[in-house]
Amino acid sequence: MKQFKLLSVAIALFCAIPCFGKKIPLHGKWEDKKKSIPVDLPMDASVEEGRKELVVNFHEDLGDVRVIVTSSTGEVIYNEKVQTRDIIFLIVPLDYQSMGMVQITDGYNNVYGEFVNN
Repeated sequence: MKQFKLLSVAIALFCAIPCFGKKIPLHGKWEDKKKSIPVDLPMDASVEEGRKELVVNFHEDLGDVRVIVTSSTGEVIYNEKVQTRDIIFLIVPLDYQSMGMVQITDGYNNVYGEFVNN
């Protein structure tokens, strides 16, 4: 029974670790044609400083979206079309990038945010 409790606590802590990332403030609009009332952005982004990763969470199915990550010098680090029906979160390794920008677009809507990776 002690081992089960210890395992449960370890799993709970392991799941909580990604919550400690530095949130990226996203700017722009994302209009949902199906809903008549304005809602918050259907995604969020954060930088996991320990693992040097950018994490984008999609809170609903947005169809095909393009995620573009650029460095502070404007070099494209990541440019990929993502089907949000199949993927609820996206992890982009930042390697040696200390600053940059993430952009999420579906061709009509555009959301962007700057990040700093210490």
